[in-house]
Amino acid sequence: MSYGTVKLESTKYGHLDLIIQNAERLHQLGLPMAVRFDLSTANWLPWASEFFQPPEHSLYVLAGSLSSNEILRLRRALTARGVIQAL
Repeated sequence: MSYGTVKLESTKYGHLDLIIQNAERLHQLGLPMAVRFDLSTANWLPWASEFFQPPEHSLYVLAGSLSSNEILRLRRALTARGVIQAL
């Protein structure tokens, strides 16, 4: 799990983090606004209500899968951070 924030700071973190701001993808994922996933810190959490609560604007926990393009962007960001090696 990576922390998500609405503080995009795309010029500073655009190449290091995953930013989702495309209106279609935001709608598909149920996100109300653009979000940057901070890849500098990641935690493995069990799927439990202790860690996953619905946001104030929804009755549901927001969860979704990444498209192949977003997976590629994620891999590039993790490579830039030195977390994984380039393919």
